[in-house]
Amino acid sequence: MYMGVPLIVTRSAHVGRATLPIAAVVLLAGSIIIVKLAPPNAPQTVFWGTSLGSALDVSYYFLAGAVIRAYRLDTHANIFAAIALTLMFGFFRNPILAEIALALTLPYTVVSFGVARSAWIARVLHGRDYSYGLYLYGFPMQQLVARTFGAQSALFNAALAGALTLVCAALSWHLIERRALALKPKTRPTPQF
Repeated sequence: MYMGVPLIVTRSAHVGRATLPIAAVVLLAGSIIIVKLAPPNAPQTVFWGTSLGSALDVSYYFLAGAVIRAYRLDTHANIFAAIALTLMFGFFRNPILAEIALALTLPYTVVSFGVARSAWIARVLHGRDYSYGLYLYGFPMQQLVARTFGAQSALFNAALAGALTLVCAALSWHLIERRALALKPKTRPTPQF
């Protein structure tokens, strides 16, 4: 995706900003058509561990983040609104409507949590940083839930995998990461030339 951004964004900042949302909508439509409505019957070519369908399924979200940044939509981020919006997509039983609702709410939710500077979050965490563990264990926990419980709603997978991921991230922080960080030198060494 990072290699594709220069193809979308031109030298003109105005034109480049305009192409981002168009490219995001095209990718979302392609994902819905190729992945949900008319998946190919033939085996898909896999490049670097990813099939075209898998790449289409997630590429929209990368560009949605770029749109949020380009248009400074992150200044409107709100954790509570994001949670309410994200929970709403769980009520759609139609997989196409659920996919569109998820596409519209998930990027906003991720950005809202990412830019949150709430005092209550600081009080809850007390200097603990679970972010790397959340990143590291998120995908394996999603796969574990899918493998264990089979096809369930995205909301079910997100809720259960999210809880399991948080437990793994907390254990990782307390048992590994915090101890590893304690081994770091307290001061930066002076470079020797």
